[in-house]
Amino acid sequence: MMFIKQWVLAVFLVLSAALPSLASDHADYVSGDYASPGAVTRDCMGCHADQVTDFMESAHWLWKGPTPFLIGHENDTHIGKINLINNF
Repeated sequence: MMFIKQWVLAVFLVLSAALPSLASDHADYVSGDYASPGAVTRDCMGCHADQVTDFMESAHWLWKGPTPFLIGHENDTHIGKINLINNF
């Protein structure tokens, strides 16, 4: 069941990026200047808490594994998307 949720979320994200017309207009819900990208994300999370939870449980976010080319961490297997500095 989790795989299906992840697959549906992945398809939605791809279609949303590829076909902006499928995404709803948020002009009535979002306004103002944001001090940082994180501020925008926090605003989105106010209405999209379920999507945030789904994403945080997805393979995209949770991957981790060997890091043979990361200096100082050549033998680590616990480094991945969730604990890197640039985790976009």
